[in-house]
Amino acid sequence: MIEFRDLSFSYQSDSSQTDPVIPSFSGNWEKGKIHSLIGPSGCGKSTLLYLMAGLIRPTNGELLICDEQPVAGRKKTGVILQNHGLFPWKTAWENLTLGLNIRGEKKSATAVRVSGILKELGLEGKEKSYPRDMSGGERQRLAIGRALVLKPDLLLLDEPFSALDAMTRERLQDSLLTLKEHRSCSIGGTGGEELTIVLVTHSIEEAVFLSDRIHIMDEKGRISSLENLTGSSDRRAGGRLSPEYFDTCVRLRRKFEQVAGGGA
Repeated sequence: MIEFRDLSFSYQSDSSQTDPVIPSFSGNWEKGKIHSLIGPSGCGKSTLLYLMAGLIRPTNGELLICDEQPVAGRKKTGVILQNHGLFPWKTAWENLTLGLNIRGEKKSATAVRVSGILKELGLEGKEKSYPRDMSGGERQRLAIGRALVLKPDLLLLDEPFSALDAMTRERLQDSLLTLKEHRSCSIGGTGGEELTIVLVTHSIEEAVFLSDRIHIMDEKGRISSLENLTGSSDRRAGGRLSPEYFDTCVRLRRKFEQVAGGGA
């Protein structure tokens, strides 16, 4: 799904080039998995996400999404940022339909798809509500819905739950897993395809609960991928109080301290 070929990235400072934010990196991230990216603040996690979204270009090497270089506005890529990116002057319904209207979708098909998303996300009855009148959890679900209504095959999340209280955060983590499972079959009343998710997070516990694969960045932007996690379904089956979940969190924290040299 995502292929890195000697990828590196550096920001430009006036006419000079700074030290690389991301040094040379090669690897393949599987389709249909939830990939979490964790590391210290300022190590380049969001930069890597923006590269995947096509918002910036690699300085050297290549990044391929489904064998093609990503470009801004790729129809199959959904992006959700920390501030949700919702339009405050538009209702929930208008926020959800905006992308479909821009693409020229028929109103009848749009109505069916948006109604299905609202039901899936538990936002029925909020169609005429503005973001300012919704709770933090509702706004976050709306942002997720606005991305999913476009039927993406790649969903990029930049610390989407960081501003929420602990209980709301956990409920939305559960919702994301449910949406991911449903998306493999059908979402919003339409047939779906495998959804790949890349999640930037500072929370080791969140990464362990959600992820199929965890990728650690150190303070110099170097990436170390953990491919030997215990089965995600086994971890999630027992919930956050299960010994398997706790043991995996402890193991990852030790690995993180080795790779990144500190706490998340």
